[in-house]
Amino acid sequence: MFIVLHEINLFLEILCPWTKLKGNYARATCVERSINSQCQIQCLNGFKFGNNKTEQNIVCTLNEFEKTAFWPAPRCNQVRCEIITERSFGTPMDQYQQKIPTLSQDCIYGTVCTVSCARGYQFAVGKDRATLTCGTLSEKWESTPGDVGLCEPIIETRKNCQYWFSGTERRSETNAKKHCKDVLGENAALAILKQSDWIASLRLLEPRLVGAYVKKKGYWNDGVRIKGSFQNRGTCVSLDNAKKLIPSACDSKHMFICEKPPQGRNPCDDSKNCSGNGHCTPVGCSFLCKCQDIYYGRYCNKGPLTIGIAKTSIVGQYEIALKNDADNYTGVFYFLVNGKEERNVTLGPEDKEKFDYNLEKPVMKYETYLSVEASLLERPVTVSECKRIPGLESLTNITNDECNGHVLNVSWPGFVDDAQDSRPYSVYIMGKLIGRSRAGEWFQISELDPGRNTLVQVIPHVRGCDGLNIQKDYEKIITRTAKGPPDSPVVWAPKKAIGILPDQSCHINWTLNGKENAGGYKVKIVEFARSSKMAHGNESIFNIHPTNDTYNFTTKPNSVYNISVGTVALPICPDVPVNWSPTVSGCTSETSGHESTNEDRTNIKSVFYETDSVALALTGIGAAIGMLILGTIVYCLKKHLTRRRSATNNEDPSRLYELPIEEHQYERIDLPISSTNAEGSNEREKSVYETYETVNVSATSM
Repeated sequence: MFIVLHEINLFLEILCPWTKLKGNYARATCVERSINSQCQIQCLNGFKFGNNKTEQNIVCTLNEFEKTAFWPAPRCNQVRCEIITERSFGTPMDQYQQKIPTLSQDCIYGTVCTVSCARGYQFAVGKDRATLTCGTLSEKWESTPGDVGLCEPIIETRKNCQYWFSGTERRSETNAKKHCKDVLGENAALAILKQSDWIASLRLLEPRLVGAYVKKKGYWNDGVRIKGSFQNRGTCVSLDNAKKLIPSACDSKHMFICEKPPQGRNPCDDSKNCSGNGHCTPVGCSFLCKCQDIYYGRYCNKGPLTIGIAKTSIVGQYEIALKNDADNYTGVFYFLVNGKEERNVTLGPEDKEKFDYNLEKPVMKYETYLSVEASLLERPVTVSECKRIPGLESLTNITNDECNGHVLNVSWPGFVDDAQDSRPYSVYIMGKLIGRSRAGEWFQISELDPGRNTLVQVIPHVRGCDGLNIQKDYEKIITRTAKGPPDSPVVWAPKKAIGILPDQSCHINWTLNGKENAGGYKVKIVEFARSSKMAHGNESIFNIHPTNDTYNFTTKPNSVYNISVGTVALPICPDVPVNWSPTVSGCTSETSGHESTNEDRTNIKSVFYETDSVALALTGIGAAIGMLILGTIVYCLKKHLTRRRSATNNEDPSRLYELPIEEHQYERIDLPISSTNAEGSNEREKSVYETYETVNVSATSM
């Protein structure tokens, strides 16, 4: 029995289990369970094996120790989209990762994840957040991070300067300066905040480093003194949440504020070339003049020779203070009034002197320039100082040109205490230099807009003042250009009035925006024959008084008229041409003296038939009045025709007449009145009288 059982165990086959695989598997396909047989397994959607595949074959494996079999299945891992790095954008970034947006979570297959910018940055669309969708099993985003874009610093522009507030990162003063350049560019620096109105509107949660330092006194990094005092020295400066400047240790880490000039602006343009005594370096939106060893000051205009010009408490009196701070050199000072030397003083090393100068009353009437030039002997050093003292009256003459609204004429006569003054002067328009002239000579400013206010400055060239930027202290004159030649009028269509005689009167009317033209008007009338094909006609021009806006003239038969009205400039402007209006046509007159035809006779009948219809419409007294008027017209017409016939004997018997009735009610008639044949004459007269009788009878029958 023991032997039988042993034989059974020898032939018992070890198989892998049919049990369900554990893990994130979609399915397992197994044909056999024997050792070394294969089974194909597949991961669920959103999962994959470590080899980035979703399907894999596994082999039934024998565990010899336990005498069992098992399936060694790999793990299905959840699919996650790639982490956003600089490689996601195709180009390497700088070492500051704030430009790269960050994921707010671990983004897995089929989910929408949020990417955001660090504090102080935003996307190009102006938002600090965006979304990305993790797509298929290939660990790819449905829209690439490049579509969202990099985070850009949030820039705020104030008065020709751009500012950026750092995020949560904190840095020392040296690293903060470097970071400003990395983020905003080479022209960036720690902010120099001189705009008090803007500073007051800021909301700061903690102090931020700014571009300033403390060395005995507080200074901005461009050398400008900070008002107020600081207890600590040799430190940097921060702006606290109360908007006050406080000392800060330069090596401690703080949040900070950066600034840079806008594109195309060079802060050194405002440096006055450092007075020729130094070199300008941009510092953010400001500048710093690095002066030569013996000069100092914002513009390197101060040095070993110090000059002071100050007003005293006495009217018209000024104190002139001179000082030589040089160690080994003698200084010479030249005091000038309106560019003419009044006094010179020689001062040795560390010497100083003061004296008063009183303006004379005639001089006080006009502007005065007090200046001092100083130089060091044995060393090419020259400094100067200038003060302009406004007068009660202006020396500058500015006139507009009534004949040309684009022009202003400017002159500067020179200083009243110098009859031979011929110094040059410069002319500025709206703060821009446009040209130069000399004292006593006129300068014409052209290409201006007519009828507009213009800011004019005339700046004389005064020794000791040339090259210094005192333009802001010069007299500003606001003047208005003339309107120039008058506009052309608007001419209405001409109208004609028809009379019994062949002559016709044409009426012209025009307007100039409801105003009169002081120079008056001209009316130009060009007459053309209706049958003529000539391009030129007979031209007539008439002068019209400024108060008139109408004109009448008599037309000729068989003529066409082109009419225009022009405004005339004032007599002081003889070279200004007449400003003509567009041409209008009208007052066309009909022909006179043609042969009578049957159509003419038909026309006259139609006129009387229309008159007859009017008479028939009258009743009572109205009918009697109508008949009286009609009879009078017939009688006058008959008598006039008879007189005309007797006066024309051998002339063409046909004449054109127009009845004194309104055009829109009646037609013109051609009335035959005589003939060279006596018999024909009787017949024509009879036909006329028959027409009259027809009218009378019809009226009587009423």
